[in-house]
Amino acid sequence: MWEENESNQNEPTRREAKRLDGRTLELDLTRCVRRYLRVLAYHQQMAPIHVTLTMYGVGGWLLDSNDRKSDDAGRIAEEILAPFPVSLSNFDADVRTELADPIDALWRGAGYSGSPFFDSGEWTLRSAFDGQ
Repeated sequence: MWEENESNQNEPTRREAKRLDGRTLELDLTRCVRRYLRVLAYHQQMAPIHVTLTMYGVGGWLLDSNDRKSDDAGRIAEEILAPFPVSLSNFDADVRTELADPIDALWRGAGYSGSPFFDSGEWTLRSAFDGQ
């Protein structure tokens, strides 16, 4: 995707739009929350844990479902994406299932119907860190 400089339409200045790798985003979010739960379990600290996903300054960026540049990227319409928070009540929470709705909301902000990696209640995206 390219943006044109509106000041002089005869000589456009072009630059590539910023792109977010949605696959990496989902894996990293899930891994970070899992890691945090392990740290709390180690210290035997448990209370409701509130997880909020917020993205600032992303208006016009592309959210891509592939780790390589592709044509299926959706443009994020809003400058701030801030889906509702999620509360986790135990260390054994299925983090990806608990984060399904807010992550879907991030994808909907880019014009998708939801995460391309979560289907019929099952997360189809896997990494080397799953199960840890």
